[in-house]
Amino acid sequence: MTRRQLHHARGHDPIKIGGSAFSTFADAEKACDVMLEHLKGLPLNEASSLRSG
Repeated sequence: MTRRQLHHARGHDPIKIGGSAFSTFADAEKACDVMLEHLKGLPLNEASSLRSG
């Protein structure tokens, strides 16, 4: 039984997620840089240079 079938068997419909949490691509890019900083434990300027280098 697949996960989707199991979910339906329990009487729940799958959740549909659409759209974006960000107003602009630049906002999404900034969030990505911040997450990269967090995950790598680096200052933001160093994390940004990893992406472009």
